[in-house]
Amino acid sequence: MKFFATLHRTIFDPGFYREEQGRSLKRALSYWCALLAFVTVTGGAFHAWYLYQRLPGPLAAMFEGLEIRDGVLAADRPMPYAPASGHLTEIADRIFIVNPLSGFLPDSVVWFDTVALADTALPRSAVIAFTRRHLVVNRGTPFPMALPYEKLFGTATVSFTVAGIRSYLVRQAAGILLQLMVQDLALIVLYLFPLVCFLAFAAYILNMQTLRSWKQAFAASFYAITPTAVGLVLQSMAGTNIQGTGYVFTLVSYFVLFRGIRPVPAQKKAGPQI
Repeated sequence: MKFFATLHRTIFDPGFYREEQGRSLKRALSYWCALLAFVTVTGGAFHAWYLYQRLPGPLAAMFEGLEIRDGVLAADRPMPYAPASGHLTEIADRIFIVNPLSGFLPDSVVWFDTVALADTALPRSAVIAFTRRHLVVNRGTPFPMALPYEKLFGTATVSFTVAGIRSYLVRQAAGILLQLMVQDLALIVLYLFPLVCFLAFAAYILNMQTLRSWKQAFAASFYAITPTAVGLVLQSMAGTNIQGTGYVFTLVSYFVLFRGIRPVPAQKKAGPQI
């Protein structure tokens, strides 16, 4: 409960920051780690739930006319085939709590080709390729991997219908939840830590009379990033990834920080009454 009391005070109590100025950076780092754990576990649980609810539809549409039979990808549609980038972005929005791929996906980044005789026949832009017998990932990198479908899915026959995809997600629920939490933690740290650094730099430069060291600036910023972290949890709970909401939560963090560290004006002593 102490963590939640601190979380509440970092947002709503300006006096909290003045109380913390004389304390160690280690204390702020402990809170930061607890905040990351809270966002990762809470956001990861909701993320997994919405993944189960909303991912099968777009995936089934992308794999329409495709089925794995006896470890071989069978296609009832013309080959080769590449999903549109808008379709891939929709799927990525459901997989990532903070979508790092939005606006950067070419149409041919995912490629389906059951007729190519060799991997070299695939386009260079195809980072992920579904061939006749393998899923080929990391193409164009020093570490490409070709995964047989039977090893990847744990079965030789896979139906890419909404019901079939949901059944697969249920069977792999524990592994998917763990993977989502690790993935979300990495993205959250990469997203939040640069904001903490920027907050600390701005706070130190603009309030040198209040924050007398970089340690104090970083400690205050580790606390002030709370609104942005809570915003990520709210996004996960709502199952949305609306563009621009991150800027709003970041502005709230700026407001919370500078409200808390601004110098307290000295009160004038009352003169003798005549």
